[in-house]
Amino acid sequence: MGNPSNDLERYWVPRTLDAGMLFFVWEADTALIFLIPIFIGMSLGAVGLLLGVMAGWLLARLYVRLKDEGGKGLILKLFFWFLPSQSWGSKRNPSHIREFLGN
Repeated sequence: MGNPSNDLERYWVPRTLDAGMLFFVWEADTALIFLIPIFIGMSLGAVGLLLGVMAGWLLARLYVRLKDEGGKGLILKLFFWFLPSQSWGSKRNPSHIREFLGN
């Protein structure tokens, strides 16, 4: 048998309940941003696959940097500010109203 402390170091244990799903070593959203250009490139042939890998890697790195600066819920924040409110959710206030006056 091995040392029990060495066995525990092999596994990643989430430190918070908010830890996201992982796809191998990446978070699921980052993995999707990496894999989608690869699948598109695969449909275009060998050169497309190479371009898809490079584009996926670049987009994933940019997304990770943007996510680190933006914090949790970055995509929902971007949807709120840059998409019409009727297209993705009507439970929230419209994004074009900047100030609310009370009664």
